[in-house]
Amino acid sequence: MCTLRTLHTSHVDRVGPLTMSALAHAAKERLEKLDVSFCRHVTDDALGAVVDACPYLATLTVFGCSQLTNRLLHGHGHASLVVEGRGERLVPVVLP
Repeated sequence: MCTLRTLHTSHVDRVGPLTMSALAHAAKERLEKLDVSFCRHVTDDALGAVVDACPYLATLTVFGCSQLTNRLLHGHGHASLVVEGRGERLVPVVLP
């Protein structure tokens, strides 16, 4: 079992979708804080998979991640997650 609770990958150029996929799988039972600031290859889908897989994730830091869109910020159902760096709180969207 993975005991990782906090991960700071800020400014790591090679962090991208494969990293996020592995993280979503390996750290889903414990991850509480994730900082992907200035990781330009992280996508909405990849980070969304982490958000969805990690029920204990409380803080997501995304400074300098201009590639992330409102689709990530509002398209996932983790209502208690605080997103730092975008000035917004993640709010789930209820589709009809």
